[in-house]
Amino acid sequence: MIRPAVAADLDAVVVLCDAKRALYAGWQPVFHRIADGASVAQRKFFEGNLARTESLLLVADHGGLQGFIWARLVDAPPVYNPGGKVIMVDDFVVRTPGDWATTGKALLDEAVRWGRGHGAVLLNVICGPQDLAKRDLMTGTGMTVATEWFVRPLA
Repeated sequence: MIRPAVAADLDAVVVLCDAKRALYAGWQPVFHRIADGASVAQRKFFEGNLARTESLLLVADHGGLQGFIWARLVDAPPVYNPGGKVIMVDDFVVRTPGDWATTGKALLDEAVRWGRGHGAVLLNVICGPQDLAKRDLMTGTGMTVATEWFVRPLA
């Protein structure tokens, strides 16, 4: 069942985020180095977004939290003009890689439905290059890569 998150869901959401952060830190330890207090900060962030009309936090609850998606409506940067609002999806996590094709797709579809209902014309989902199962979902829905970041420590 896909439903809006409530405050009681946030501990489980943060557990999924912690696992994702650890995975991404293993793939790119400089950019994705885990900050002290990351879990507490993430929980506060989500708590602050629960009631914002331009923000959406959905959970997939199938006898326990299987995944979640956090989306928000944003304006495109002033140098781009997609023709309307953008659905920006940053935090989007499922319990296992095998859940992307089912749970992940259901969460994404609902976020797109919500965004369209608020005038969005473009979907933007953050996904690391090594997150292959998630990338398969994105490309399977017709999405293409718009940008990638390259990083190098300067010290």
